[in-house]
Amino acid sequence: MKITKRHVRQIIREEYSRILQESKYTEEPTRQIESNEVLQFIEDSLENGYPVDEISAELRGYFSREDLEIAFDSEDIEGWTMAEDIIDVALR
Repeated sequence: MKITKRHVRQIIREEYSRILQESKYTEEPTRQIESNEVLQFIEDSLENGYPVDEISAELRGYFSREDLEIAFDSEDIEGWTMAEDIIDVALR
């Protein structure tokens, strides 16, 4: 049985959400996602031909608002207006 990229991303989102829920009940601080992980996600999605609006929706489901704000403010994004626009839409 073949699994599509979309299905894999859905599984990842569900597992990530489950882990976040579980981490709320522990006292250990959660790991903050680095801004370049958000940017890598955007780059990979663009290379795979996903439309910009779909990428923004995926970002909202996969990364926290705080992670997206960090990526938006990072130096790594400077000059990459498409990524800025994608994250900006995801933050709305």
